[in-house]
Amino acid sequence: MNTQVTKQKVNFIGIHYLDLIAKMISQGGRISNLIVDQTDESINVSFNVEFNENMTIIKEKLVYENNMLMLWKVTTTEGERIIFSREQLNLYLNS
Repeated sequence: MNTQVTKQKVNFIGIHYLDLIAKMISQGGRISNLIVDQTDESINVSFNVEFNENMTIIKEKLVYENNMLMLWKVTTTEGERIIFSREQLNLYLNS
């Protein structure tokens, strides 16, 4: 039996910031401080999501290069978390 193994390339584009905003609004969040900084090759997006009359505030930051999500960072009162990192994904896929 002759088997052949080929390596596949993963092309994960990532969530679009408008989809994330729509999801947060559908969950009862209120969006504030929306900043979209766009250049020819990159988009930096940041915004706050407020729940329960500002009792919970989440700061979202998303960085795109060539329409691909590179970094998604969330900051709350509990601290900062990286939800997605293209660098970490590439390290994992290449290991």
